[in-house]
Amino acid sequence: IVSAVGHEVDFTLCDLAADHRAATPTAAAELVVPVYAELVEDLSALAMRLDGAAARYVRNARHRVGDAAGRLRDPRLLVAEARQRADEAFVRLERALLSRHTRASTEFAELRSKLDALSPLAVLDRGYSLVSRADGSFVRDAGEIRVGEVLGLRFRRGRALARVVDTGDDGGLEA
Repeated sequence: IVSAVGHEVDFTLCDLAADHRAATPTAAAELVVPVYAELVEDLSALAMRLDGAAARYVRNARHRVGDAAGRLRDPRLLVAEARQRADEAFVRLERALLSRHTRASTEFAELRSKLDALSPLAVLDRGYSLVSRADGSFVRDAGEIRVGEVLGLRFRRGRALARVVDTGDDGGLEA
């Protein structure tokens, strides 16, 4: 509230109740309505401040986007790297399997050789024969058989039946 009664030097009750007192109505108008040039100047200053703030915001946003873009990697490169790692793992696996297969083959050959050496059939290849009774048990000692007993003979190739004519423990064969 602005009080501006006139060119009076006296105070009125209205002057005491008002927020501002002006000596003349013209002075009251100048208090209430700002000068156009000041408004233009204030608006210009506010526009400059707004432009500066907007430019800083855009600059900061671009910086954040640039940082984020720098952390992002091209998906094609990621896929290519994963494919390379998979290929390398496949080559290592292939080598490991080949090495394991070679070791297993060598171990198998050694075990087979040992088994062949212990096989009764290997004895037959060296010219010996296996002697068995009718019940299938093998004869290991001449003292286990009787004269007249029928024995089975197994050779490297083929079989034969034989009747015991004589036994002895002298270690030699006599016809």
